[in-house]
Order: sequence, then structure tokens, then C-alpha cells
Amino acid sequence: MADLEFFFDPVCPWAWITSRWVTEVQQQRDYDVSWRFISLKMINKDCTESWYTPEYRATHMAGLYAHRVCDEVRLHLGNADVGALYTALGNAIHLEQRRDEIGADPVAFMAGLLAATGLPTEYAAHALDESH
Repeated sequence: MADLEFFFDPVCPWAWITSRWVTEVQQQRDYDVSWRFISLKMINKDCTESWYTPEYRATHMAGLYAHRVCDEVRLHLGNADVGALYTALGNAIHLEQRRDEIGADPVAFMAGLLAATGLPTEYAAHALDESH
């Protein structure tokens, strides 16, 4: 059993900021972290508030694309590789400001991140796989 379960949506800046602290503590204290998924798209699926604009919806969909690929990685490679892919996603989305790229072409975006992380690029096709 993991010392900590960390729930993330790749597009959430607050989860990203907190995850960097978690990875720092993980390295210093040798904690086992289980990287888990929470989808802002699913949480807000019935939201009709005026603040939930088409731009928010598109961003949340981008998070779902990324989660689908993370799930494929989890199923075939395991938790550590999910953590590595989440780090690559966070760097691209939050630090490099590439959030729009995932919405424009989720498969190409994810293939690039998978390649950069040393993970199988064929998993990128799962961005569009609704069975995840």
C-alpha cells in the first residue's frame, strides 16, 4: 500500500503545484506515491454555471485526453511511469504553456510527451479511446 495517494488532473494548476511538493518529499523521505486520476471534466459534466465557459470545457477535455493515455500507461507499465508522464504533462502544460496543443491534436501531443519520457508512443492513440 502506498504512503500517499495523489489525485490529479493534468490541466489543474493547483494539483500540479502540489505534486511538485509531493515529489520533493517523496525523494527526501522515500515515500511511495500512488498517482491516481480525478477528472475535472467528469466532476463538472453537469455544470451550468456561467463561469464554466467553452474554454473551460475544452481545457477539461484536454485533461481527459491525457488521463486516457495515463491509464494505458498504468495498465501496461505501472505507477512509476504514470508519475513520469504526469511530470512531462505538467511541464508541458503549466511551465511551457502548451495547453492548447493537447486540445488541437491530442494524439500528436501525447506521442511527443511519451517519446520524451521514453514510453511507447503507440499509447498516444488512447487519448481518443473512450473505453478508458
